[in-house]
Amino acid sequence: WIFLPNNSFDLQFFLGQIYRLLGDFANAKKLVVLSLEYFKNIPDSPEQVGILNELSWIELLLQDFAASRLHADQARQLLIADSIEHGMSERVLGQIAFAQNLWQEAEFHFRTAITIFERFDDQRKIAWNLQNLGNALKCQSKFEEAIECYNKAANSLMNLHDEHHWARVQLNLGTTYCDYQQPEIGFQHYQQAYRIFQKLSDKLEMARTNTGLGLAFFSLKRYDEAKLSFRLSVEQFEMLNQKNWSLNAADGLAMSYLATHDYEKALDVLDD
Repeated sequence: WIFLPNNSFDLQFFLGQIYRLLGDFANAKKLVVLSLEYFKNIPDSPEQVGILNELSWIELLLQDFAASRLHADQARQLLIADSIEHGMSERVLGQIAFAQNLWQEAEFHFRTAITIFERFDDQRKIAWNLQNLGNALKCQSKFEEAIECYNKAANSLMNLHDEHHWARVQLNLGTTYCDYQQPEIGFQHYQQAYRIFQKLSDKLEMARTNTGLGLAFFSLKRYDEAKLSFRLSVEQFEMLNQKNWSLNAADGLAMSYLATHDYEKALDVLDD
């Protein structure tokens, strides 16, 4: 985005993106909606598609899947020809399907996005969607294919000096190796991811990585360390008002207490 003097609506969109990165999704949405309302009144405004895609992404993070799909579809309808933003819409639709456990549908959208980005030789977006595709493959237990996608994405992102998305690949590799019954390798990838997310102050991804570390510790039968990671993850998700993810981390914490025969604390966690 290029910001013009006195264009407060461009600035609102930009600030909305910053709030999203900080994990404040409610304020992010408010600002992006204000920007969208302004550009809707400008005939054939090219900004609308990008703003709709951003709004769809924020609504996905808020777990409002119906609104997210609606705005992603609206973005696609505004596209006159194939474009980068078409790929971004496919990416969002893939993430919506992924969040609803529709793995094959997600795979379709991610492959479509990759094909579009390849036509534009956008290496960064190809890498982003290679890891999204890896996620969809992993959930279909296609672990070796998933790891191949992740490694391709990681190599590309390293060359692009994109630490943030490289760390996301490490997080996904950690989960994949744990699911593939190789928690020692998974643990190493989680550590690498957490180091970068902490450096960048990405609170949501720090919380997700702590859940992953908890799972790795649990698989390695290092239950006290698992408890610490799961407990920290629950606290971080609660601060971000991410209830579903918080409940998932709480389940891990309860499992860790059960593994050490601390049944009362397990019940306390489950009751909360």
